[in-house]
Amino acid sequence: MRKKPSSNLFLPTCLTVFLVFGYMLALRISVPFVDRAAINEFLNTSYGHSLTGTVSILSMGLMPYVSAYLLVEIFSLIVPALKKFRKGGPSGRRKLKTVALIATFFISILQGTGIVKGLTKLTSPTGDPLFTIGNNFEFALTVAVLLGGVYLLILICELISTYGIGNGISLILLAGISTGYYDQFSRNTVLL
Repeated sequence: MRKKPSSNLFLPTCLTVFLVFGYMLALRISVPFVDRAAINEFLNTSYGHSLTGTVSILSMGLMPYVSAYLLVEIFSLIVPALKKFRKGGPSGRRKLKTVALIATFFISILQGTGIVKGLTKLTSPTGDPLFTIGNNFEFALTVAVLLGGVYLLILICELISTYGIGNGISLILLAGISTGYYDQFSRNTVLL
């Protein structure tokens, strides 16, 4: 007799698909103070063909978190307090993860500040600035939005890993690569 497929995977699968599509939609949300026309003009002249782009709230991706986690793992081999966490079993690993999340905060602020400073210096070929940041509050808000994007991605990855199917970081990286291929394919396809 043939066994019925288990329905225990239905909700985790739906949650995983929902979160991955949510990630893909969030990639389309731009940070504040961005001139989309200037960015499109910049991309079109830089790459020589029609491109559309934006500076997404998820522009920094998972790199600050991955970098922080790797640094914490390396320092846990040397620093006695972190070494104690490393050997502390599951509760120690949770403490290391907390340290990595704190380190992610500082790395994200440094990286976000660099990204915003760099992009404020770029102009389109007609001389229009890509960012129209007028004061320090707008600058800090843009960095905060990028920082929030990193933690949103971490939350999505944790939800997938905990309640969904598969490793959240791996699925988000795969979705990001797939989105890039889809965008490239859709730009190069001519509809008849």
